[in-house]
Amino acid sequence: MHNAVSILQEHVQSCSDFPPHARILMWNFENRIQEDSLLQFRAVVSFIFKEVPHFFRGSWQTSKKKAQRDTAERVRRYMSRNDSQSGLQAPQGPALTLDELVQQELCHMRDTRQTSRSWQGEHVDGEVEDRLSAVGQEFRMVLCFELNRVPHQFAGAWCTSVSDAVSDAAQRVLWYFGLGTGFQGTSLSTTAQAAEPLPPQLLSPKEIGTSPGASVGSEPRHPVEDKTILMQVQNMLQKTFSKDTAAGEKVWVWTYEPSPADPQVFRAIAQVPAIGRTFQGDWCRGKKFAQRNACLAVKAFLEEQGVSDVP
Repeated sequence: MHNAVSILQEHVQSCSDFPPHARILMWNFENRIQEDSLLQFRAVVSFIFKEVPHFFRGSWQTSKKKAQRDTAERVRRYMSRNDSQSGLQAPQGPALTLDELVQQELCHMRDTRQTSRSWQGEHVDGEVEDRLSAVGQEFRMVLCFELNRVPHQFAGAWCTSVSDAVSDAAQRVLWYFGLGTGFQGTSLSTTAQAAEPLPPQLLSPKEIGTSPGASVGSEPRHPVEDKTILMQVQNMLQKTFSKDTAAGEKVWVWTYEPSPADPQVFRAIAQVPAIGRTFQGDWCRGKKFAQRNACLAVKAFLEEQGVSDVP
């Protein structure tokens, strides 16, 4: 009996024209460490389905294998709602159609030539990204909304103005759900895709920073980087202060201070009871990056004290 990953790969392969030896499913893994030091993984899969690039993220699991299976199962459920002939053998749910209120906001964005870099609607949120290319500064709108309690994120094409980027992204979403007019989409064959640099979210850790599309001076992000630094510093603390730590007491205790200006920005605080010291990091977007930032402050202090991370 095939598992969820194999069934998904067979179905995607049957619906697109792939060149020989091409990767059908491209997997990446995110990770985080909970306050109880439990390491969790979340799988991200990307693929071309009927000439449209798709990108799915699963839920947090305790192993990479479980995370990969969870994401594959979620994709199967999602696709079964739109394709009754998929053969994925997933539980059938209601057809996934564009909500009328979401459709109204998208039509308004498309027709009014919005020039704002962000859109905070009641049902649709959007942010405009920018980059410098050979033709100058370009813009791309990323739209987020929910359908049937499933979060969706759509990115438009790179355009030469903010208004064009907003209109393009809204029109693409409408076209995707069969509601757009005057937009034919882009025929993106898997052969052409293979010739283009992969976007960062599709790269493996070894490929990050070496891709032709990687920006100069950007710091490569490894999926296990946060795990490594946290576990490294925790081992340094345990090795140095194990005799001063009471049985059952944590070697460090984490708290997080939210920013009053932005609910997504935090400052992590690490308390080390054995030495009676508290280490505070900088403001960062997301608890994971805030924790890593404060962790580096603890590591710098330990290194000043002559503590090494070598066993």
